[in-house]
Amino acid sequence: MILRIGFRAAAVGGLMLIPLLSCSRGSTAGGEPTCVWSVTGSRARAAADVPFEDRNPLLKSPGDPNRVNGPGRLVAIVKSDSLHHPQIYIEDEATGKRRHLLRGSKPKWSPDGTKIACEVWKSLERPWNLCVVDVQTGKKVEPDIGCLVDTYRWSPDGRSIAVGGTLPGKSINVLCLVRLPAGTGQMLDTLPVFSAYEDLAWSPNSRALVVTRATAVDAEEENTAADLWLFDGEGRRCPLTETVGVVEESPRWLDNASILYSYHTLKASVTGPTEQRVLLLKSSAPK
Repeated sequence: MILRIGFRAAAVGGLMLIPLLSCSRGSTAGGEPTCVWSVTGSRARAAADVPFEDRNPLLKSPGDPNRVNGPGRLVAIVKSDSLHHPQIYIEDEATGKRRHLLRGSKPKWSPDGTKIACEVWKSLERPWNLCVVDVQTGKKVEPDIGCLVDTYRWSPDGRSIAVGGTLPGKSINVLCLVRLPAGTGQMLDTLPVFSAYEDLAWSPNSRALVVTRATAVDAEEENTAADLWLFDGEGRRCPLTETVGVVEESPRWLDNASILYSYHTLKASVTGPTEQRVLLLKSSAPK
């Protein structure tokens, strides 16, 4: 795979160079689609920059993974049974009524509040598997994505789930895309080091996914270098940032053309000052 990147660097506070990338990826012999996204600029965070997810409670990461607010007064609650197996219940806070949904953990509501994605246990070899269950009917979809689930995030339109995980029995991290309602899966990427895919963030229109992609870790498996990468449903991908010795992370979309993120250095287990920037993007893909 040949990656061609043209960039110009801008000094920010004397701390580092922020590349303003014009990223393009030519089609490979295998026919990988050309990246249609580019970074057109970068600016400091303004007081008015509020991630769009903060405006919809169902899209936010839950503060307590064992008690996750859903639509209205519904709450997904995780309780352990007598055998210490996690069980998911749906509770109506208005009435106090609670009903069992399924054996599982880490529930996350779909954006429309009709489904829940969670982790289910299959065997000692397959302990963490993705499951999507209809809250009313209990009907389950268990996508065969070939990896053990570490983290996952619904797209705003509820038609896809991004999944970060590991291959069973191997120290290989993978990023997958699950399409619903069929539950078909597609592998998007693997990491060059053993570290989790973090900060899965969908654009408001659900057309693009940005993740923190580690490129170097220390002895404690702490990221010492990480970039932001963009993926879409057509298999296109490209780096949005590419700096040496800097951890760029926590991407959150402000709108369909701008991403808020933070960055810092990490040397000898000492974290440098954290700063926040906004990347300005454009896409040449047909709308």
